[in-house]
Amino acid sequence: MKNTFFTLYCVLFISSVGSSQILKVSKLIVDMETKLPLENVSVSNDIDNSSTNHEGFFIFNSSKN
Repeated sequence: MKNTFFTLYCVLFISSVGSSQILKVSKLIVDMETKLPLENVSVSNDIDNSSTNHEGFFIFNSSKN
């Protein structure tokens, strides 16, 4: 009986840890001098990528920091 509860606890713990490791970033990218939004800027890491829209905003979701 104890093994069943321990196994269930481990499965629930591992599944909650795995789902909580998604990094979500949403930002605005602007030109340093003019402060105007930059369109089509690439944001990436080794796994995922994103790009800014015409207003300079992007949303980046990744499992890697």
